[in-house]
Amino acid sequence: MNIHTHQKSIADLLQEGTRVSAGKSAKTKKTHYPGVYIISRTKVYDIFKLGEAHGNGGGLYDRIIHQYKICYSLKSSEFFLRYLVICPRKKEGKLHYSQIMEKEMLKIIDSKVEDSYSKEYLFAPKIDELESRLFEVLKSKSGYYTTAIKFFTRGFRTYTPEKGFTTDLLNFDSLPNLNPDVNLLLNLRKPQQAKTAKKIVYNMKKHTKPL
Repeated sequence: MNIHTHQKSIADLLQEGTRVSAGKSAKTKKTHYPGVYIISRTKVYDIFKLGEAHGNGGGLYDRIIHQYKICYSLKSSEFFLRYLVICPRKKEGKLHYSQIMEKEMLKIIDSKVEDSYSKEYLFAPKIDELESRLFEVLKSKSGYYTTAIKFFTRGFRTYTPEKGFTTDLLNFDSLPNLNPDVNLLLNLRKPQQAKTAKKIVYNMKKHTKPL
């Protein structure tokens, strides 16, 4: 899914809630879910970038947009969202759950690009192979995430242990947000469609005889 085209909808989908910023000029700011992301520069499954976000509010959305949008700046063809793994905002020892998931995914997927400066770039010529390794992590670390999502050109599918990503195809209208409470607020903000006035039709009986 092209992130440029669907940026606003992706922001809504990943909104976790709101928080009040500190300081004299306190403002209510949106917070977004932490987790792990897999993105690519093109639609072709070739080289992927895997990373994680656990910040105090910006989460996955801010990390993807602020870190990569300036690098992948062509609206027409670059910057695609492939997978997200949404994690609880918790820690085990010194590591956030999203960091634990990222480490496990890098270890099991184990497909580093040899000439990359970053270990988070992955080369996967077969998407089925990448997904089968991803499923290993999702099954073995089920307590460290809440949901996993695979994105397509026109929608997304959520993961289940039984079906993998062969679940119903969703879109931003059917699931505008992952948090039911935020989902309700987003629906309330949608402009109400103007009701069309009902047309009243009177059925007049025809006279068969002259008056």
